[in-house]
Amino acid sequence: LPHVSKDAIGFIVVDAGHGGKDPGAIGKSGIKEKLLTLQIAREVALELQKKLPGIDVVMTRTTDKFLELGERTEIANRLLKKGVNGIFVSIHCNAAVVSKISGFETYYLSQNPSNEEARTTAVLENNVIVFESPEKRKRYSDVDIIEALMLTTQIQKESSMLASAIQKGLDRNISEFKSKGVKKADFFVLRGCLMPSVLVEVGYITNTKEKGFLTSKNYQKKLARGITEGIMRFIDTYNKTVLNN
Repeated sequence: LPHVSKDAIGFIVVDAGHGGKDPGAIGKSGIKEKLLTLQIAREVALELQKKLPGIDVVMTRTTDKFLELGERTEIANRLLKKGVNGIFVSIHCNAAVVSKISGFETYYLSQNPSNEEARTTAVLENNVIVFESPEKRKRYSDVDIIEALMLTTQIQKESSMLASAIQKGLDRNISEFKSKGVKKADFFVLRGCLMPSVLVEVGYITNTKEKGFLTSKNYQKKLARGITEGIMRFIDTYNKTVLNN
């Protein structure tokens, strides 16, 4: 095995979307996104620790607490400053007005959304800023800051690779619902993240059948296996590329 240099992936931040006063989407029978994202993020962290014992796995929250979007990426960026590369994976559940819509998808950051549905999903997830202070909210509309925070081409390319790997991992493990593919959109939580970062929409809590699966421990473990397989494939490729350059 090649010696892992400080440029190899040394940590993974698993971010459970929403929390505390921010419930996220509300699904069938009043289920809150914030609780499901925490349960699924826990399973992902456990699976990663099992499969990648040499890598530091950090959760942005382990309880039902509120975190501002900037605090989530700051956790990841602080680890990066210690001289180790890492990745950031944010776990979310989707919602739609039309309850028959179902499926899972993985996003990476871009100012140009893949389509209208991708744009709508980002708007839905970005609504969390209503819970943040007015001065914090201002930073999301300051054009100079937005441009400064948009990722470099290299990180965007790596984020796209990570998204594809995770989506493939989910594809291989999940047969109950259809893959909606890899998409890009302007998610505030991914802005300013100085490493490969993605947002996984694991399914729709507004779809009765999918909500039933998302609340099941077995299905949560399947999602965690799929996400972990994708992360492992990405890390393998990334480390080989980095270490051979």
